[in-house]
Amino acid sequence: MIDISKSHHKFLKKLLVQFTDQELITEEQTEKMLSQLHPIPFDWKRFAKNMIRIAIVCVLMAFLLALSSDWLIAIIKYFIGVADFGKALLCFVVASLFYGFGVFRLRSKPKCIYTNEGVMFLGVVANAGFFYWLGLGLNLTPGGFSHLILASSVCYGLIAFYARSSVIWAFAILTLGAWVGAETGYVSGWGAYYFGLNYPVRFVLIGLLLVVISWVFPRIKALSSFYPVTRIVGLLYLFTALWILSIFGNYGDMQEWHEVRQYELLHWSLLFGAASVVSIFLGCKWDDAAYRGFGLTFLFINLYTRYFEVFWSHFDMAIFMLFLGLSFWLIGAKAEKIWLMSESVFRQKKAKAVL
Repeated sequence: MIDISKSHHKFLKKLLVQFTDQELITEEQTEKMLSQLHPIPFDWKRFAKNMIRIAIVCVLMAFLLALSSDWLIAIIKYFIGVADFGKALLCFVVASLFYGFGVFRLRSKPKCIYTNEGVMFLGVVANAGFFYWLGLGLNLTPGGFSHLILASSVCYGLIAFYARSSVIWAFAILTLGAWVGAETGYVSGWGAYYFGLNYPVRFVLIGLLLVVISWVFPRIKALSSFYPVTRIVGLLYLFTALWILSIFGNYGDMQEWHEVRQYELLHWSLLFGAASVVSIFLGCKWDDAAYRGFGLTFLFINLYTRYFEVFWSHFDMAIFMLFLGLSFWLIGAKAEKIWLMSESVFRQKKAKAVL
């Protein structure tokens, strides 16, 4: 007996019925396979994951709200008076306690994935404080801080790999992105450009690189569990940077940007739209909700941005949305036509096979 969610059970049942109708399998085989599937009445796994995430947010919010407490204010005043190395040491001790407890739970309760991940993530938050205060204590230069950010990213990556934590792995990738921004900024003398690229263009390349690298992860057993989060962070970098580019282009000076006419940035908007369409296409082709979701979301963000940039004072919003609706209707009708043609070809092949 295999336990699956209600939605998966419904999908598999529908699929098996279609196979039976097309005479690919017999009714007896369908009944036998369905008898081995047990729909779970309630998805406790997803519920547990969401509750742990809410718990972490609540703990952090509780700490922030407690800042108004007199006793905590007294502790904070004392903490502020402590030297930077003392603060770093305290954060290191707190992080070590969380990590130690997390490792203990990993060994004693390896199946409690989400609670273990929550404990390890609290350790990561304390670890971030350690690196920050350590950098201040060492009085590092901007270049030295950049190296410290890279060290923290590597540290988070190793912890995520050991704990098999997708949340910490995402934190490691985000920190790596912060290092790239800091390092390229330092090398370029904190100018707007690095090899002629402003920050959004750099992060377009970083996001694209992460997406491409993530395709290799499923082929590596040790990294396969990190494929979804690597892909999502890469898509987030890519589309957010493309959106900023569609507004500001590859300009690093606001005065220079103000003098640019809107049509001169059109190619960035077209690139942004093309990337969204490609993402939707890949999402439909590979049945990948992440690609579909990012593509659809940022396609509409692109369209709304262009409306407020170009058509706000010249085009009524209702007419603009009607025009968009008609264009998407035509695209959908064309896709439906292609689908019906493919269905017809499939039926013809099936009829020939029967004869």
